[in-house]
Amino acid sequence: METEIHRDLSTLARNNAISDALVVSAEEDLAQVIADVQDLGMRVTLVHIAVDGNWTISRALRQESDDIIEISGDHLRPYVELVAGAEPARQDEDGDLAAARADLHAAVVAERRFDRPLIALSFPPRTEPFVRLLYRVNQERAELTSTAAGVTSLRELRGYQRRLDAANEPVEDAVRVIRAQLGLPPPDTS
Repeated sequence: METEIHRDLSTLARNNAISDALVVSAEEDLAQVIADVQDLGMRVTLVHIAVDGNWTISRALRQESDDIIEISGDHLRPYVELVAGAEPARQDEDGDLAAARADLHAAVVAERRFDRPLIALSFPPRTEPFVRLLYRVNQERAELTSTAAGVTSLRELRGYQRRLDAANEPVEDAVRVIRAQLGLPPPDTS
């Protein structure tokens, strides 16, 4: 993942495609990546998700970033169950509805936190309409995901799966166009 972030940020910085980047990661090795793109004129803001007041990112990464946005556990608790050092909850083989709903709520929060800064960025004029399209279809996907997160049974949740999968397609299409116009390689997924 670090290699992909380095490649994408470097390409964006070299092409002057963006002036600011938000990085949501605690990987210490990204400190050098951030330093490299800052040398190319990019400003990098690190988004830190603190669990119970504990810092999960290294001092080197904090020092290298131009700014840090801290999101506390209190901000996220209404949407997800936070466990320090644990991966996000996953639906287990028994079909744990609570874990599946928590995953969906976390996805909605992540999408909305991505969309707000994205729409505020300046893009080349020919890319701007695709960014607005991405914002709109991503918001629609987040609304559908939020609705699916409110289900009361796994059977009901399975009924949303086809619609959720279909909602991914326009998002992926918009991301591919934007990345191509900015000179970035195609993504694995969005």
